[in-house]
Amino acid sequence: MTIKVLYTGAFRFPQVDAAAKRVAMVAKLLEQNGCHVTFAGWEATQTPFQEYRHQDRPCISMNELDQKASTRIRKLTGFLKQGEKTLSWLKTGQHTFDAVIAYNPPALFANRLRRLGKTMGFCAMLDSTEWYDNSHLPGGPFGPVALENTARMRLAYCGFDDVICISRFLEARYNNRNVINIPPLTQVLAAVPDAHPHTSPVSVLYAGNLGRKDKLASFIQALPRIQMRLGRPVRLRIAGMDQAALISVLGQSGDIAAALSHVDCLGRLTPDAVKAEYLGCHFSVIVREDKRYAWAGFPTKVPESLGYACPVIANRVGDIGHILTDGHDAILADEDTFMDRLPDAIAQALEPGRHQAMRTAALDTAGRHFTTHAHIAPMRRFLERAGFASRLSKDIHR
Repeated sequence: MTIKVLYTGAFRFPQVDAAAKRVAMVAKLLEQNGCHVTFAGWEATQTPFQEYRHQDRPCISMNELDQKASTRIRKLTGFLKQGEKTLSWLKTGQHTFDAVIAYNPPALFANRLRRLGKTMGFCAMLDSTEWYDNSHLPGGPFGPVALENTARMRLAYCGFDDVICISRFLEARYNNRNVINIPPLTQVLAAVPDAHPHTSPVSVLYAGNLGRKDKLASFIQALPRIQMRLGRPVRLRIAGMDQAALISVLGQSGDIAAALSHVDCLGRLTPDAVKAEYLGCHFSVIVREDKRYAWAGFPTKVPESLGYACPVIANRVGDIGHILTDGHDAILADEDTFMDRLPDAIAQALEPGRHQAMRTAALDTAGRHFTTHAHIAPMRRFLERAGFASRLSKDIHR
């Protein structure tokens, strides 16, 4: 008998942001083990509980997000009560499920979903991909949003017996439960592009809107020294924001102002244009703070870059240093050593034949760690431990 799964939470279809990509790929893993997945995203629609299809999968809009509030109190109340419409819809019994997976749910919703699962007979599961830094949240580290974040991570999430997570850090946190570690997955495995001409500028891509998670200043400051060492132009190409937005984040003081002449801000690009940037650049770059939130998460940009055969320049924070190998599919360095380490490391990576080998290795790493094929069997074991062994299909669909 098919296992009927509902995937719900603060993701929006048909958007292609990290949340939507995450649940779509985990759902594919479930389907490859014979499950039937329905999505209940929290996107706002004109018609509550509107049913539609996305990528040929059944979806129902829960209308939990993007609601305009007239006062701060109403806005806060709405935030704390997110998921209430979803619970009410589940209680109607119009659709029945064997398992309900909650993607990064609020604390109150998480607790109520687990209780409802016991009442209605479905298995309440958690998909945990973040541990937000309280200082990054609206209201600061002692505001109500930060208190809710603490409640969900330290109390509500500890009540789930079956947990899907995104990092070894979170896997260790949930280690006394049925837990599976699924990093961000990619469907892209591009062919290795032809070698760049040795006379062309060395191009490095940052794809995304620079926020508090990514610390790009140290890399930008190193760009003039990298160009001096290579003896050829070096360009950092930022796909996702314009120069005014970049300056508002980084400022223009000291070394930053001098290095901005090496930066090309491309603004927001279409997915096809971003793909072309990955295929055309020598490397991508991502720099994260050495803090708990960075260890708990995993940047979607890494498997995306590797899937396009684009080696990554990064610091060893979280699972990046565990999965990627310096000089093989990536250039890894501590952020405080970028200025001294990166010029020689990049020069070595661009030696004849070396960069093409790194591109091939990047693609191989993507296939071994960041595709559904690599995680079908672990997902089957996860479902077996969750109590569905007798209902899993005998054949794994690859």
